[in-house]
Amino acid sequence: MLESHHVCSLPGHWHHARVREMAHRGELPGVTKSSW
Repeated sequence: MLESHHVCSLPGHWHHARVREMAHRGELPGVTKSSW
């Protein structure tokens, strides 16, 4: 699992699509809407 600070360095497409999907499934509890 990626750390939340790694997420910020990822491309916008991955950032908004994959991260948000995972966060909604509870796989990234450290990621909030404010981080997006």
